[in-house]
Amino acid sequence: MTNQFKKITDALKNIHLSKKESEKMHDTITEYMKHFPIGDHNQSIISPLSSKYAWGWRLIPITVVMVIMIIGNVPNGKMTEVFNTSVMEQVEMETNTEDFAYKTMAPRYYDTLNDITDTREFLKLNYSSNIKTRNVSRIIREVGLLVQQVSGRIDNVNDSEKYGYISFVIPKNNFFEFKSEIEEITNKKLIVENTSSSNLLYQKQDIEQRMENEEESLSELRQKKINLDNFYKQQIKSIEAQITTLESQIQALKITIENTGENDQGALNLLRQQLATSLTRLTTLQGELSKANKDYRTQINQINSQIERAERNITNLNEEDISLINNVETVDGYINVRWVNLWELSNELSPTPMWLNISALVLLVWWILERKGRWLYAKWRGIQSKEADLNW
Repeated sequence: MTNQFKKITDALKNIHLSKKESEKMHDTITEYMKHFPIGDHNQSIISPLSSKYAWGWRLIPITVVMVIMIIGNVPNGKMTEVFNTSVMEQVEMETNTEDFAYKTMAPRYYDTLNDITDTREFLKLNYSSNIKTRNVSRIIREVGLLVQQVSGRIDNVNDSEKYGYISFVIPKNNFFEFKSEIEEITNKKLIVENTSSSNLLYQKQDIEQRMENEEESLSELRQKKINLDNFYKQQIKSIEAQITTLESQIQALKITIENTGENDQGALNLLRQQLATSLTRLTTLQGELSKANKDYRTQINQINSQIERAERNITNLNEEDISLINNVETVDGYINVRWVNLWELSNELSPTPMWLNISALVLLVWWILERKGRWLYAKWRGIQSKEADLNW
């Protein structure tokens, strides 16, 4: 019961009415006062914050906050995921070369030479980073210029509106300078870097082992050639000596036959048989000499071919060793650049998640509006109360 209603009731008591008329008048005034905003605001039909609607008003900001939380925890959306997947498949095809596999494969310490006493280090560095930006072309262009500034080489470039990719090779002694320059291109929160290294000692040991085997094989082949030459010389010398002796005997038999008269047929026949035997033996020895020469040429050609192959393998191994050292002295790297929208950019740069920031802002605005609404409503009620007092 408001003060105004009490004043009206007190005034009615001073009026001399019958009890029945007083009760009727009281009921009429009570019903009439319900239509004025001068009573309890929770009972006013025009109050937007009446108890009938209080929970409905409070559910609005709670619902908005829940929606923001759900949206804020969805990573980048499906379209971005599909786009990135298609682009990364293209990049994977471009980089799926023998060199790239060689750069990124895991060390094979357990299936090759594994000498724990060998403590040498041939560390191969690999660098990669992912950069988020609003201008993909600018980042790709600046990275290319940095690679050239440190005397590097660009291998692959892919530049589009929403995505960019660049792979490169730079000298190892310029790596840290290059890395610090890359970090200055954009905000540190928008770049994720990865630097890895692997010891290529197993490759060095493998080259050294193969080199040792080839050198040993080459030494054996050279010794085999020397032995073959010595054997051939002895064999040829023996055959040629037999041929020389046999030719002298044949010549002597021919002279003897010429000097022997026809009257001594027995001696003449014997000499002729000896000559025929010597001629047959001479033919045999000449065949052996020809075969020995042929065998020697065949065997010496095979050995020379094997020696050339071994020498060529040693040359290739020396080049492989030099290539390994050059590979260790360089850094292979690639940088992915991805376009981001303002929501993602704000989410990356904000110290707290954006959905949490917006939720707090929604709650703050709702709280301010509710307080402002209550203040305006209270002020409006005060004005209406004054007007009602004047009217009464």
